[in-house]
Amino acid sequence: MKRTLTLFVGLFALCFTFNLQAQDNLEGIINSPGGLAGQIEVGPPAADFGGNLAPGEEISGDLAVVFAQNSMGNDTIAQQGCDSLLNGSEIVGNIALIRRGNCFFSDKVHYAEQEGAIAAIICNSNPGEAPITMGAGGDFAGTATIPSAMITYEDCDLILQEIANGGTVNVTLRVPTFYNAFYTYSYHTPLNHALPLEDIQVNLVNASGADATDVEVSVDITDPDGATTTLTEIIEDFPMDFDSAVAFDSYTPEALGTYEIRFYNTLNSDEIVDAFVMTEDTFAPDRGDATGTAGPSEEQFSLNGGFNYYYGTLQLTGEEPNTVASQCVFGISNAADIFTGNPSFDIINVVLYDTDVDDDDELDWSGGTGESFDDLTPVAIGSYPITGNEGTDELISVPLTTFTGDPFQLMADHAYTVSIQYNGSIDEAFLPPAFLSTNDVSYFAYTTPLYLDNTLYNGGWAGEVVICRLIIDETTINYDDLSSLEGQAQLSPNPASDMINLELNLNEAAEEVRVDIMNYQGQIIETRDLGKVQEGTFEFGVSNLPAGMYLMSVKTSSGGYQSISFTVAH
Repeated sequence: MKRTLTLFVGLFALCFTFNLQAQDNLEGIINSPGGLAGQIEVGPPAADFGGNLAPGEEISGDLAVVFAQNSMGNDTIAQQGCDSLLNGSEIVGNIALIRRGNCFFSDKVHYAEQEGAIAAIICNSNPGEAPITMGAGGDFAGTATIPSAMITYEDCDLILQEIANGGTVNVTLRVPTFYNAFYTYSYHTPLNHALPLEDIQVNLVNASGADATDVEVSVDITDPDGATTTLTEIIEDFPMDFDSAVAFDSYTPEALGTYEIRFYNTLNSDEIVDAFVMTEDTFAPDRGDATGTAGPSEEQFSLNGGFNYYYGTLQLTGEEPNTVASQCVFGISNAADIFTGNPSFDIINVVLYDTDVDDDDELDWSGGTGESFDDLTPVAIGSYPITGNEGTDELISVPLTTFTGDPFQLMADHAYTVSIQYNGSIDEAFLPPAFLSTNDVSYFAYTTPLYLDNTLYNGGWAGEVVICRLIIDETTINYDDLSSLEGQAQLSPNPASDMINLELNLNEAAEEVRVDIMNYQGQIIETRDLGKVQEGTFEFGVSNLPAGMYLMSVKTSSGGYQSISFTVAH
Protein backbone atom coordinates (compact mmCIF):
# COMPACT_ATOMS: atom_id res chain seq x y z
CA MET A 1 0.00 0.00 0.00
CA LYS A 2 1.34 3.43 -0.88
CA ARG A 3 1.71 5.31 2.39
CA THR A 4 2.39 8.89 1.31
CA LEU A 5 -1.11 10.35 1.57
CA THR A 6 -0.72 13.98 2.53
CA LEU A 7 -3.03 13.73 5.52
CA PHE A 8 -0.74 11.28 7.28
CA VAL A 9 1.54 13.37 9.46
CA GLY A 10 5.03 11.97 10.03
CA LEU A 11 7.15 12.19 13.16
CA PHE A 12 9.99 14.66 12.83
CA ALA A 13 11.67 14.34 16.22
CA LEU A 14 11.77 11.88 19.05
CA CYS A 15 11.47 14.44 21.85
CA PHE A 16 9.97 17.89 21.99
CA THR A 17 9.15 20.34 24.79
CA PHE A 18 6.01 19.46 26.71
CA ASN A 19 2.93 21.53 25.91
CA LEU A 20 1.03 22.48 29.06
CA GLN A 21 -2.34 21.79 27.42
CA ALA A 22 -2.15 18.22 28.67
CA GLN A 23 -5.82 18.49 29.59
CA ASP A 24 -6.65 17.16 26.13
CA ASN A 25 -5.74 13.74 27.57
CA LEU A 26 -7.77 14.12 30.78
CA GLU A 27 -9.34 10.88 32.02
CA GLY A 28 -12.27 10.28 34.34
CA ILE A 29 -12.76 7.12 36.37
CA ILE A 30 -15.62 6.10 38.66
CA ASN A 31 -14.01 4.14 41.49
CA SER A 32 -17.19 3.16 43.36
CA PRO A 33 -19.85 1.87 43.69
CA GLY A 34 -19.06 -1.29 41.74
CA GLY A 35 -22.15 -1.02 39.55
CA LEU A 36 -20.91 2.28 38.08
CA ALA A 37 -17.15 1.65 38.27
CA GLY A 38 -15.03 2.17 35.19
CA GLN A 39 -13.61 4.84 32.92
CA ILE A 40 -16.06 7.50 31.72
CA GLU A 41 -15.81 10.04 28.95
CA VAL A 42 -14.81 13.53 30.04
CA GLY A 43 -14.39 16.90 28.39
CA PRO A 44 -11.41 18.97 29.58
CA PRO A 45 -11.23 22.65 30.54
CA ALA A 46 -9.57 24.96 28.05
CA ALA A 47 -5.89 25.79 28.47
CA ASP A 48 -6.67 29.19 30.03
CA PHE A 49 -9.34 27.86 32.41
CA GLY A 50 -7.11 27.44 35.46
CA GLY A 51 -6.66 24.55 37.84
CA ASN A 52 -5.30 22.22 35.18
CA LEU A 53 -3.69 18.94 36.14
CA ALA A 54 -0.19 18.19 34.91
CA PRO A 55 0.78 14.84 33.35
CA GLY A 56 1.02 12.23 36.08
CA GLU A 57 -1.27 14.19 38.43
CA GLU A 58 -4.65 12.99 39.63
CA ILE A 59 -7.28 13.86 42.22
CA SER A 60 -9.92 11.61 43.78
CA GLY A 61 -12.94 12.28 45.95
CA ASP A 62 -16.62 11.73 46.61
CA LEU A 63 -19.16 13.62 44.51
CA ALA A 64 -21.47 16.15 46.15
CA VAL A 65 -24.32 17.88 44.29
CA VAL A 66 -24.20 21.69 44.58
CA PHE A 67 -27.21 23.72 45.60
CA ALA A 68 -27.07 27.45 44.91
CA GLN A 69 -29.21 30.36 46.05
CA ASN A 70 -31.34 32.49 43.70
CA SER A 71 -32.82 29.34 42.19
CA MET A 72 -36.43 30.60 42.27
CA GLY A 73 -37.39 27.40 44.05
CA ASN A 74 -36.23 25.26 41.12
CA ASP A 75 -33.93 22.39 42.13
CA THR A 76 -32.49 22.04 38.63
CA ILE A 77 -31.50 25.72 38.55
CA ALA A 78 -30.06 25.40 42.06
CA GLN A 79 -27.91 22.47 40.86
CA GLN A 80 -26.50 24.65 38.07
CA GLY A 81 -24.37 26.41 40.71
CA CYS A 82 -24.55 29.91 39.27
CA ASP A 83 -24.48 31.73 42.63
CA SER A 84 -23.13 31.29 46.13
CA LEU A 85 -23.87 27.80 47.42
CA LEU A 86 -26.30 27.01 50.21
CA ASN A 87 -24.85 23.58 51.02
CA GLY A 88 -21.19 24.41 51.53
CA SER A 89 -20.85 21.90 54.37
CA GLU A 90 -21.65 19.10 51.88
CA ILE A 91 -19.22 20.44 49.28
CA VAL A 92 -16.08 21.05 51.36
CA GLY A 93 -13.45 18.38 50.77
CA ASN A 94 -15.48 16.75 47.99
CA ILE A 95 -15.76 16.98 44.18
CA ALA A 96 -18.66 19.26 43.28
CA LEU A 97 -21.20 17.89 40.80
CA ILE A 98 -22.82 20.72 38.85
CA ARG A 99 -25.43 20.83 36.09
CA ARG A 100 -24.63 22.67 32.85
CA GLY A 101 -26.62 25.80 31.99
CA ASN A 102 -27.53 29.35 32.99
CA CYS A 103 -23.98 30.74 33.46
CA PHE A 104 -20.34 30.35 32.43
CA PHE A 105 -18.38 27.23 33.33
CA SER A 106 -15.77 29.37 35.11
CA ASP A 107 -18.45 30.83 37.39
CA LYS A 108 -19.71 27.39 38.37
CA VAL A 109 -16.23 26.19 39.31
CA HIS A 110 -15.56 29.42 41.22
CA TYR A 111 -18.60 29.09 43.49
CA ALA A 112 -17.78 25.44 44.18
CA GLU A 113 -14.15 26.31 44.96
CA GLN A 114 -15.28 29.06 47.34
CA GLU A 115 -17.01 26.41 49.45
CA GLY A 116 -13.96 24.15 49.60
CA ALA A 117 -14.51 21.76 46.67
CA ILE A 118 -11.31 19.94 45.66
CA ALA A 119 -12.49 19.62 42.03
CA ALA A 120 -15.61 20.19 39.95
CA ILE A 121 -17.46 17.99 37.46
CA ILE A 122 -20.11 19.54 35.23
CA CYS A 123 -22.93 17.47 33.73
CA ASN A 124 -23.69 17.96 30.04
CA SER A 125 -27.32 18.99 29.57
CA ASN A 126 -27.67 17.55 26.04
CA PRO A 127 -28.53 13.83 25.82
CA GLY A 128 -26.44 11.95 23.27
CA GLU A 129 -23.79 14.65 23.07
CA ALA A 130 -20.16 14.03 23.93
CA PRO A 131 -18.61 16.26 26.63
CA ILE A 132 -17.11 19.45 25.24
CA THR A 133 -13.96 21.41 26.05
CA MET A 134 -15.09 23.99 28.61
CA GLY A 135 -14.14 27.53 27.69
CA ALA A 136 -13.18 30.17 30.24
CA GLY A 137 -15.59 33.07 30.49
CA GLY A 138 -17.71 35.20 32.80
CA ASP A 139 -16.73 37.13 35.90
CA PHE A 140 -14.27 34.49 37.08
CA ALA A 141 -12.64 33.45 33.81
CA GLY A 142 -9.22 31.89 34.31
CA THR A 143 -9.31 32.10 38.13
CA ALA A 144 -9.93 28.43 38.97
CA THR A 145 -7.29 26.65 41.02
CA ILE A 146 -9.08 23.30 41.28
CA PRO A 147 -9.32 20.72 38.46
CA SER A 148 -12.55 20.45 36.48
CA ALA A 149 -14.15 18.38 33.72
CA MET A 150 -17.45 17.76 31.93
CA ILE A 151 -19.19 14.37 31.74
CA THR A 152 -22.05 13.13 29.57
CA TYR A 153 -25.72 13.62 30.38
CA GLU A 154 -26.13 9.85 30.58
CA ASP A 155 -23.27 9.27 33.03
CA CYS A 156 -24.47 12.16 35.16
CA ASP A 157 -28.00 10.77 35.26
CA LEU A 158 -26.73 7.45 36.63
CA ILE A 159 -24.61 9.24 39.23
CA LEU A 160 -27.48 11.49 40.34
CA GLN A 161 -29.75 8.47 40.73
CA GLU A 162 -27.15 6.74 42.90
CA ILE A 163 -26.73 9.81 45.10
CA ALA A 164 -30.51 10.34 45.35
CA ASN A 165 -30.82 6.75 46.59
CA GLY A 166 -28.35 7.45 49.39
CA GLY A 167 -25.25 6.07 47.69
CA THR A 168 -21.76 7.56 47.53
CA VAL A 169 -19.95 7.93 44.20
CA ASN A 170 -16.17 8.26 44.27
CA VAL A 171 -14.33 9.45 41.17
CA THR A 172 -10.82 10.23 39.93
CA LEU A 173 -9.66 12.85 37.45
CA ARG A 174 -6.18 12.24 36.06
CA VAL A 175 -3.86 13.20 33.22
CA PRO A 176 -1.78 10.19 32.14
CA THR A 177 1.85 10.46 31.14
CA PHE A 178 1.19 7.92 28.37
CA TYR A 179 -1.16 9.03 25.57
CA ASN A 180 -1.82 9.31 21.82
CA ALA A 181 -1.45 5.61 21.09
CA PHE A 182 -1.86 4.93 17.36
CA TYR A 183 -1.72 1.45 15.94
CA THR A 184 -4.36 0.65 13.31
CA TYR A 185 -6.02 2.43 10.38
CA SER A 186 -9.47 0.97 11.11
CA TYR A 187 -10.62 -0.92 14.20
CA HIS A 188 -12.12 -3.60 11.92
CA THR A 189 -10.40 -4.38 8.61
CA PRO A 190 -10.92 -7.27 6.16
CA LEU A 191 -7.90 -9.56 6.39
CA ASN A 192 -7.51 -9.57 2.60
CA HIS A 193 -6.99 -5.81 2.89
CA ALA A 194 -4.53 -5.92 5.79
CA LEU A 195 -1.90 -3.19 5.54
CA PRO A 196 1.46 -3.11 7.28
CA LEU A 197 0.85 -1.01 10.41
CA GLU A 198 3.64 1.49 9.79
CA ASP A 199 2.46 4.21 12.19
CA ILE A 200 2.45 2.44 15.56
CA GLN A 201 3.40 5.13 18.05
CA VAL A 202 2.72 6.58 21.49
CA ASN A 203 3.63 9.69 23.50
CA LEU A 204 5.31 9.56 26.92
CA VAL A 205 5.88 12.54 29.24
CA ASN A 206 8.71 12.47 31.76
CA ALA A 207 6.78 13.58 34.85
CA SER A 208 9.15 11.80 37.24
CA GLY A 209 10.68 15.02 38.56
CA ALA A 210 14.17 14.22 37.26
CA ASP A 211 16.03 13.62 34.02
CA ALA A 212 16.00 10.00 32.87
CA THR A 213 18.14 7.85 30.58
CA ASP A 214 17.62 4.64 28.64
CA VAL A 215 13.85 4.53 29.15
CA GLU A 216 12.30 1.56 27.34
CA VAL A 217 8.93 2.03 25.65
CA SER A 218 7.30 -1.16 24.39
CA VAL A 219 4.17 -2.44 22.70
CA ASP A 220 2.94 -6.03 22.88
CA ILE A 221 0.71 -7.21 20.03
CA THR A 222 -1.00 -10.53 20.74
CA ASP A 223 -2.61 -12.20 17.74
CA PRO A 224 -5.82 -14.31 17.78
CA ASP A 225 -3.74 -17.49 18.30
CA GLY A 226 -2.10 -16.09 21.45
CA ALA A 227 1.33 -15.37 19.95
CA THR A 228 2.82 -12.07 21.17
CA THR A 229 5.13 -9.78 19.20
CA THR A 230 7.00 -7.17 21.28
CA LEU A 231 8.32 -3.98 19.72
CA THR A 232 10.63 -1.82 21.86
CA GLU A 233 12.30 1.58 21.44
CA ILE A 234 14.73 3.26 23.85
CA ILE A 235 14.78 6.94 24.79
CA GLU A 236 18.45 7.42 25.62
CA ASP A 237 18.24 10.95 27.08
CA PHE A 238 14.88 12.00 28.49
CA PRO A 239 14.90 15.41 30.23
CA MET A 240 12.37 16.15 32.94
CA ASP A 241 9.02 17.48 31.65
CA PHE A 242 9.82 16.57 28.06
CA ASP A 243 7.26 14.84 25.85
CA SER A 244 8.59 12.02 23.71
CA ALA A 245 6.82 10.79 20.58
CA VAL A 246 7.93 7.20 20.13
CA ALA A 247 7.54 5.41 16.78
CA PHE A 248 7.86 1.63 16.43
CA ASP A 249 8.70 -0.79 13.64
CA SER A 250 5.78 -1.91 11.47
CA TYR A 251 3.61 -4.96 12.11
CA THR A 252 1.39 -6.81 9.64
CA PRO A 253 -1.67 -8.79 10.87
CA GLU A 254 -1.92 -12.23 9.24
CA ALA A 255 -4.89 -13.98 10.89
CA LEU A 256 -8.62 -13.45 11.34
CA GLY A 257 -9.79 -12.38 14.76
CA THR A 258 -9.04 -9.98 17.60
CA TYR A 259 -5.57 -8.60 18.30
CA GLU A 260 -4.80 -7.34 21.81
CA ILE A 261 -2.37 -4.43 22.04
CA ARG A 262 -0.58 -3.09 25.15
CA PHE A 263 1.76 -0.09 25.44
CA TYR A 264 3.99 0.19 28.54
CA ASN A 265 7.28 1.74 29.68
CA THR A 266 10.04 1.47 32.29
CA LEU A 267 9.65 5.06 33.56
CA ASN A 268 6.30 4.57 35.30
CA SER A 269 3.38 2.15 35.61
CA ASP A 270 1.11 3.84 33.05
CA GLU A 271 -0.06 1.59 30.24
CA ILE A 272 -2.56 1.67 27.40
CA VAL A 273 -4.50 -1.48 26.51
CA ASP A 274 -6.72 -1.78 23.46
CA ALA A 275 -7.53 -4.06 20.53
CA PHE A 276 -8.29 -4.24 16.83
CA VAL A 277 -9.97 -6.87 14.65
CA MET A 278 -9.24 -8.47 11.29
CA THR A 279 -12.54 -9.49 9.70
CA GLU A 280 -13.73 -11.42 6.68
CA ASP A 281 -15.70 -8.61 5.02
CA THR A 282 -16.05 -5.47 7.17
CA PHE A 283 -14.29 -2.10 7.28
CA ALA A 284 -15.52 -0.54 10.57
CA PRO A 285 -13.70 2.27 12.40
CA ASP A 286 -16.11 1.80 15.34
CA ARG A 287 -15.54 -0.77 18.07
CA GLY A 288 -18.35 -3.03 16.91
CA ASP A 289 -20.99 -2.21 19.51
CA ALA A 290 -23.59 0.55 19.69
CA THR A 291 -22.87 2.21 23.04
CA GLY A 292 -24.26 5.67 22.33
CA THR A 293 -25.16 8.26 19.73
CA ALA A 294 -23.36 11.19 18.18
CA GLY A 295 -25.04 14.13 16.55
CA PRO A 296 -25.56 17.87 16.67
CA SER A 297 -27.90 19.69 18.99
CA GLU A 298 -30.97 21.28 17.42
CA GLU A 299 -29.17 24.61 17.54
CA GLN A 300 -26.06 23.25 15.82
CA PHE A 301 -28.17 21.53 13.18
CA SER A 302 -30.08 24.67 12.26
CA LEU A 303 -27.22 27.16 12.55
CA ASN A 304 -26.92 29.33 9.44
CA GLY A 305 -29.82 27.44 7.86
CA GLY A 306 -27.62 24.43 7.21
CA PHE A 307 -29.82 21.48 8.26
CA ASN A 308 -27.21 19.13 6.85
CA TYR A 309 -25.59 16.34 8.86
CA TYR A 310 -23.15 14.11 6.95
CA TYR A 311 -20.71 11.66 8.49
CA GLY A 312 -18.04 9.63 6.73
CA THR A 313 -15.27 7.15 7.37
CA LEU A 314 -12.05 6.80 5.39
CA GLN A 315 -11.07 3.26 4.39
CA LEU A 316 -7.77 2.18 2.87
CA THR A 317 -7.80 -0.91 0.67
CA GLY A 318 -4.95 -3.38 0.47
CA GLU A 319 -3.56 -5.40 -2.38
CA GLU A 320 -6.60 -7.67 -2.83
CA PRO A 321 -8.12 -7.01 -6.29
CA ASN A 322 -11.69 -7.44 -7.47
CA THR A 323 -13.44 -6.62 -4.19
CA VAL A 324 -17.00 -5.38 -4.52
CA ALA A 325 -18.34 -2.62 -2.25
CA SER A 326 -21.50 -4.38 -1.15
CA GLN A 327 -23.28 -2.26 1.47
CA CYS A 328 -23.06 0.40 4.17
CA VAL A 329 -24.19 -0.25 7.75
CA PHE A 330 -25.31 2.46 10.21
CA GLY A 331 -28.02 3.11 12.78
CA ILE A 332 -30.38 5.89 13.93
CA SER A 333 -31.59 6.05 17.53
CA ASN A 334 -34.29 8.72 17.06
CA ALA A 335 -35.99 7.70 13.81
CA ALA A 336 -39.46 8.07 15.37
CA ASP A 337 -38.65 11.69 16.28
CA ILE A 338 -37.27 12.77 12.91
CA PHE A 339 -39.88 10.93 10.79
CA THR A 340 -42.02 13.51 8.94
CA GLY A 341 -44.20 11.45 6.60
CA ASN A 342 -42.70 13.35 3.67
CA PRO A 343 -40.51 11.01 1.57
CA SER A 344 -38.44 13.98 0.42
CA PHE A 345 -36.99 14.25 3.93
CA ASP A 346 -37.49 10.75 5.34
CA ILE A 347 -34.37 9.41 3.70
CA ILE A 348 -30.73 8.70 4.54
CA ASN A 349 -28.51 8.79 1.49
CA VAL A 350 -25.38 6.66 1.40
CA VAL A 351 -22.52 7.61 -0.91
CA LEU A 352 -19.21 5.88 -1.53
CA TYR A 353 -16.54 8.32 -2.68
CA ASP A 354 -13.23 7.79 -4.41
CA THR A 355 -11.03 9.88 -2.12
CA ASP A 356 -7.97 9.86 -4.38
CA VAL A 357 -9.52 9.90 -7.83
CA ASP A 358 -6.27 10.68 -9.70
CA ASP A 359 -4.38 8.01 -7.70
CA ASP A 360 -1.58 10.44 -6.82
CA ASP A 361 -1.40 9.32 -3.17
CA GLU A 362 -2.89 12.62 -2.00
CA LEU A 363 -6.40 12.70 -0.59
CA ASP A 364 -8.73 14.93 -2.59
CA TRP A 365 -9.44 17.13 0.41
CA SER A 366 -7.41 18.29 3.34
CA GLY A 367 -10.33 18.56 5.73
CA GLY A 368 -10.25 22.33 6.11
CA THR A 369 -13.08 24.80 6.66
CA GLY A 370 -14.95 25.60 3.46
CA GLU A 371 -14.56 22.15 1.98
CA SER A 372 -17.31 19.57 1.65
CA PHE A 373 -17.99 16.09 0.40
CA ASP A 374 -18.44 17.72 -3.01
CA ASP A 375 -14.64 17.76 -3.25
CA LEU A 376 -14.73 13.97 -3.61
CA THR A 377 -15.89 11.80 -6.51
CA PRO A 378 -18.99 9.64 -5.88
CA VAL A 379 -18.67 6.13 -7.28
CA ALA A 380 -21.53 4.18 -5.66
CA ILE A 381 -24.80 5.05 -3.99
CA GLY A 382 -27.59 3.74 -1.85
CA SER A 383 -30.58 5.13 -0.02
CA TYR A 384 -32.63 4.21 3.04
CA PRO A 385 -36.23 5.40 3.52
CA ILE A 386 -36.86 6.18 7.21
CA THR A 387 -40.07 4.52 8.47
CA GLY A 388 -40.09 5.87 12.03
CA ASN A 389 -40.29 2.31 13.36
CA GLU A 390 -36.54 1.67 13.53
CA GLY A 391 -35.26 0.40 16.87
CA THR A 392 -33.10 2.71 18.96
CA ASP A 393 -30.14 0.33 18.64
CA GLU A 394 -31.01 -1.28 15.30
CA LEU A 395 -28.32 -1.49 12.65
CA ILE A 396 -29.43 -0.79 9.08
CA SER A 397 -27.78 -2.24 5.98
CA VAL A 398 -28.06 -0.38 2.66
CA PRO A 399 -26.92 -1.97 -0.65
CA LEU A 400 -24.52 0.04 -2.79
CA THR A 401 -24.64 0.26 -6.59
CA THR A 402 -23.03 2.45 -9.20
CA PHE A 403 -25.02 5.11 -11.04
CA THR A 404 -25.61 2.60 -13.81
CA GLY A 405 -26.91 0.03 -11.34
CA ASP A 406 -23.83 -2.21 -11.49
CA PRO A 407 -21.84 -3.31 -8.44
CA PHE A 408 -18.73 -1.25 -7.73
CA GLN A 409 -15.29 -2.83 -7.60
CA LEU A 410 -12.82 -1.26 -5.21
CA MET A 411 -9.34 -0.56 -6.54
CA ALA A 412 -6.40 -2.10 -4.73
CA ASP A 413 -4.10 0.19 -2.70
CA HIS A 414 -6.62 3.02 -2.75
CA ALA A 415 -8.55 5.39 -0.47
CA TYR A 416 -12.35 5.53 -0.22
CA THR A 417 -14.83 7.33 2.02
CA VAL A 418 -18.28 5.93 2.78
CA SER A 419 -20.76 8.53 4.02
CA ILE A 420 -24.25 8.65 5.55
CA GLN A 421 -26.08 11.88 4.79
CA TYR A 422 -29.25 13.60 6.01
CA ASN A 423 -30.73 16.81 4.61
CA GLY A 424 -33.45 18.50 6.62
CA SER A 425 -35.42 21.71 6.36
CA ILE A 426 -36.41 24.59 8.60
CA ASP A 427 -40.10 24.08 7.83
CA GLU A 428 -40.55 20.34 8.11
CA ALA A 429 -37.40 18.37 8.98
CA PHE A 430 -35.71 20.50 11.62
CA LEU A 431 -34.59 17.77 14.05
CA PRO A 432 -31.13 16.20 13.56
CA PRO A 433 -30.73 12.42 13.39
CA ALA A 434 -28.77 10.77 16.20
CA PHE A 435 -26.52 8.22 14.50
CA LEU A 436 -25.41 5.23 16.58
CA SER A 437 -21.81 5.41 17.78
CA THR A 438 -19.20 3.72 19.94
CA ASN A 439 -16.38 4.94 22.17
CA ASP A 440 -13.62 6.79 20.40
CA VAL A 441 -10.65 5.12 18.75
CA SER A 442 -7.44 7.08 18.15
CA TYR A 443 -6.39 7.06 14.51
CA PHE A 444 -3.24 8.40 12.93
CA ALA A 445 -5.04 8.78 9.62
CA TYR A 446 -7.84 11.21 8.82
CA THR A 447 -10.76 8.84 9.14
CA THR A 448 -13.92 10.59 10.30
CA PRO A 449 -14.96 13.61 8.21
CA LEU A 450 -18.03 15.36 9.61
CA TYR A 451 -20.06 17.86 7.58
CA LEU A 452 -22.41 19.98 9.65
CA ASP A 453 -23.94 23.37 8.96
CA ASN A 454 -21.97 23.76 5.72
CA THR A 455 -18.65 23.22 7.51
CA LEU A 456 -16.33 20.23 7.31
CA TYR A 457 -14.65 19.07 10.51
CA ASN A 458 -11.49 16.98 10.51
CA GLY A 459 -11.99 14.53 13.34
CA GLY A 460 -15.68 13.76 13.66
CA TRP A 461 -17.16 13.89 17.16
CA ALA A 462 -14.86 14.15 20.17
CA GLY A 463 -14.92 10.90 22.08
CA GLU A 464 -17.26 9.09 19.68
CA VAL A 465 -16.97 7.16 16.43
CA VAL A 466 -20.19 7.02 14.43
CA ILE A 467 -21.08 3.56 13.10
CA CYS A 468 -20.58 3.90 9.36
CA ARG A 469 -19.26 0.59 8.04
CA LEU A 470 -18.33 -0.54 4.55
CA ILE A 471 -19.13 -4.20 3.82
CA ILE A 472 -17.32 -5.89 0.96
CA ASP A 473 -18.08 -8.99 -1.08
CA GLU A 474 -15.06 -11.13 -1.83
CA THR A 475 -17.15 -13.76 -3.62
CA THR A 476 -18.05 -11.50 -6.55
CA ILE A 477 -14.82 -11.45 -8.52
CA ASN A 478 -16.06 -9.44 -11.48
CA TYR A 479 -19.21 -8.33 -13.20
CA ASP A 480 -19.31 -11.45 -15.33
CA ASP A 481 -20.04 -13.52 -12.22
CA LEU A 482 -23.43 -11.83 -11.90
CA SER A 483 -26.34 -13.33 -13.78
CA SER A 484 -27.44 -10.73 -16.29
CA LEU A 485 -31.17 -10.32 -16.87
CA GLU A 486 -30.59 -8.70 -20.24
CA GLY A 487 -33.48 -9.53 -22.53
CA GLN A 488 -35.54 -10.79 -19.57
CA ALA A 489 -36.51 -7.31 -18.27
CA GLN A 490 -37.89 -4.58 -20.56
CA LEU A 491 -39.46 -1.15 -20.06
CA SER A 492 -42.20 0.51 -22.10
CA PRO A 493 -43.09 3.12 -23.11
CA ASN A 494 -39.74 4.86 -23.00
CA PRO A 495 -39.92 7.86 -22.78
CA ALA A 496 -42.88 7.75 -20.37
CA SER A 497 -45.17 10.47 -19.11
CA ASP A 498 -47.72 8.91 -16.73
CA MET A 499 -46.93 5.20 -16.40
CA ILE A 500 -44.03 2.93 -17.27
CA ASN A 501 -44.36 -0.85 -17.53
CA LEU A 502 -41.77 -3.36 -16.43
CA GLU A 503 -42.17 -6.62 -18.32
CA LEU A 504 -40.39 -9.61 -16.79
CA ASN A 505 -39.80 -12.84 -18.69
CA LEU A 506 -37.30 -14.63 -16.45
CA ASN A 507 -35.61 -17.82 -17.56
CA GLU A 508 -36.17 -19.21 -14.07
CA ALA A 509 -38.71 -18.28 -11.41
CA ALA A 510 -37.21 -16.10 -8.63
CA GLU A 511 -38.44 -16.38 -5.06
CA GLU A 512 -38.01 -12.63 -4.62
CA VAL A 513 -37.69 -9.74 -7.06
CA ARG A 514 -36.84 -6.20 -5.92
CA VAL A 515 -37.16 -3.09 -8.08
CA ASP A 516 -35.52 0.29 -7.31
CA ILE A 517 -36.06 3.52 -9.24
CA MET A 518 -33.20 6.02 -8.85
CA ASN A 519 -32.61 9.51 -10.16
CA TYR A 520 -29.21 10.56 -11.47
CA GLN A 521 -28.27 12.11 -8.14
CA GLY A 522 -28.25 8.60 -6.74
CA GLN A 523 -31.44 8.96 -4.69
CA ILE A 524 -33.79 5.98 -4.58
CA ILE A 525 -37.25 7.33 -5.39
CA GLU A 526 -39.24 4.13 -5.17
CA THR A 527 -38.61 0.57 -4.01
CA ARG A 528 -41.02 -2.29 -4.66
CA ASP A 529 -40.82 -5.99 -3.74
CA LEU A 530 -42.65 -8.02 -6.37
CA GLY A 531 -42.52 -11.34 -4.52
CA LYS A 532 -42.14 -14.63 -6.40
CA VAL A 533 -42.06 -13.94 -10.15
CA GLN A 534 -41.17 -15.55 -13.44
CA GLU A 535 -43.40 -13.69 -15.87
CA GLY A 536 -45.56 -10.61 -15.55
CA THR A 537 -46.03 -6.91 -16.30
CA PHE A 538 -45.86 -4.35 -13.50
CA GLU A 539 -46.93 -0.69 -13.69
CA PHE A 540 -45.04 2.19 -12.08
CA GLY A 541 -46.45 5.69 -11.89
CA VAL A 542 -44.08 8.44 -13.04
CA SER A 543 -46.45 11.37 -13.44
CA ASN A 544 -45.18 12.94 -10.22
CA LEU A 545 -41.52 12.71 -11.26
CA PRO A 546 -39.76 15.72 -12.77
CA ALA A 547 -38.83 15.33 -16.41
CA GLY A 548 -35.40 13.79 -16.83
CA MET A 549 -33.32 10.61 -16.86
CA TYR A 550 -33.86 7.75 -14.36
CA LEU A 551 -32.60 4.24 -13.66
CA MET A 552 -34.66 1.16 -12.82
CA SER A 553 -32.70 -1.70 -11.27
CA VAL A 554 -34.15 -5.22 -11.05
CA LYS A 555 -32.59 -7.71 -8.63
CA THR A 556 -33.61 -11.32 -8.09
CA SER A 557 -32.88 -13.55 -5.09
CA SER A 558 -31.03 -15.95 -7.38
CA GLY A 559 -28.41 -13.33 -8.33
CA GLY A 560 -29.99 -11.90 -11.48
CA TYR A 561 -29.43 -8.22 -12.07
CA GLN A 562 -30.29 -5.62 -14.67
CA SER A 563 -30.26 -1.83 -14.70
CA ILE A 564 -32.30 -0.02 -17.38
CA SER A 565 -32.31 3.71 -18.00
CA PHE A 566 -35.52 5.50 -18.99
CA THR A 567 -36.73 9.02 -19.61
CA VAL A 568 -39.67 10.87 -18.09
CA ALA A 569 -41.10 13.48 -20.46
CA HIS A 570 -44.23 15.51 -19.68
